Amino acid sequence: MTIFMILDPESWMNIRRFRALHEAGATYKEIAEACGVDWRTVKKYLTEPAGATPPAAPSRKGSQPQVVTPYTGVMTRCSALI
Repeated sequence: MTIFMILDPESWMNIRRFRALHEAGATYKEIAEACGVDWRTVKKYLTEPAGATPPAAPSRKGSQPQVVTPYTGVMTRCSALI
């Protein structure tokens, strides 16, 4: 199962920077306070294998219906009148 995480690169680097502290015994809460994020976010990023770049969310292109789709027929008829 692939988990896509969305976090800006600066926050991601901050959390990665504290990986050594976590391994030395720092709590998720202490790291979260230093990074300015929630402790659950720190836990999520520190328990995943470390990558070289921040993980990216999948593209949403084509996953949402277009707002104008129900009106294409009306627009076509109106353009024919002009």
